[in-house]
Amino acid sequence: MPQDEFWHGDPRLAVSYREAWEISRANAMWAEWRGGLYHASAIAAAMSKDAQYPERPLGLPETEVEIEEREKAAYREGRAVFESFASAFNAKLESEKEE
Repeated sequence: MPQDEFWHGDPRLAVSYREAWEISRANAMWAEWRGGLYHASAIAAAMSKDAQYPERPLGLPETEVEIEEREKAAYREGRAVFESFASAFNAKLESEKEE
């Protein structure tokens, strides 16, 4: 807050400046934390064959296409699990009928 505004401006401005400072500090801390995740991922990817560096920026929201692809993949996976369960269940019923 500029000194002139502090002494001659509206006292309520101090609250706004304080809130803006707290928000900017929180954003800076989030950026530092995310940077640490990138460093940890880079070190892990360099040291291990199993670890991978992130393919997309951390915290970036998914696009509509990515959401749709993820939902379709989950649907296909669930459908495959259900079909395998149903075929095993039907095979068990058939074997019980034959006995």
